[in-house]
Amino acid sequence: MRLASFTLNQSAARFAPGVEQNLLCLPGVSDVLLGGDHDTCSVVYDDALVTPAALRTALKEAGYDCAPEAPRSASCCGSCS
Repeated sequence: MRLASFTLNQSAARFAPGVEQNLLCLPGVSDVLLGGDHDTCSVVYDDALVTPAALRTALKEAGYDCAPEAPRSASCCGSCS
């Protein structure tokens, strides 16, 4: 499992209802975490089934302009995979 995090532009900081569900419908996505101010979105996914680019495309299609951060392991500290 991997963790992809996206920083949303200020103009896109309001999440539409259901954006979490839209991401969870993608194959390989197991969890979606929204930042408290809805200016960040983190997605736990299986990199054998979906790519960070596909996640970003799904966010863009939902109307959110976002900048991806480097993918990382979905572990508590990043030291294990």
